[in-house]
Amino acid sequence: MGHRGSIPSPGPTTVRYGGNTPCVEVRTTDGWLIILDAGTGLRELGRSLISRANGNAITGDIFLTHAHWDHIQGIPFFGPIFQRGNHFTIWGSNTLQGSIDRVVRDQMSPVVFPVTFEELDATIDFSEVAGATQGRRGMK
Repeated sequence: MGHRGSIPSPGPTTVRYGGNTPCVEVRTTDGWLIILDAGTGLRELGRSLISRANGNAITGDIFLTHAHWDHIQGIPFFGPIFQRGNHFTIWGSNTLQGSIDRVVRDQMSPVVFPVTFEELDATIDFSEVAGATQGRRGMK
C-alpha cells in the first residue's frame, strides 16, 4: 500500500501511489504475516486479512519504524485486533522516549478513543527491537 505522509489523502489523485499513511503487508515464503508500520492503510489491510482468513485465526508481527502518529494511527481501526483467537506481536525500537506498549495503549486512552486497549479481544504482545539506529531527527 502506498502512502502520502502524515495524514491520509485518498482520492482520484492518489490512486497510483495510494492515499494512506504507511502500512505494508509482507509475507514470508512460508506465509508468515509481517506488517511494516501501522498507518491508516492498516484498516483496509485488516478487512482483507479477515476476508482471506475464512474464519481461521490471524497471527503475525507488526513492526513500527517509529511512533509518530502517521505510523500508528491505524492500530485502533485494525479489525483483527477485535477478534478473539488472533495473535499479534507489536515490535518497536528500544530508542523511543517510552515503551511501544505505552505508546499504543496511550493512543487508545478514553480521553482520545472510545475503545480502550484492554477491551481488545486478540492477544497482543509487545517486544523491543534492540540496537536500532537513529538519525539526527529520529528513525525515518
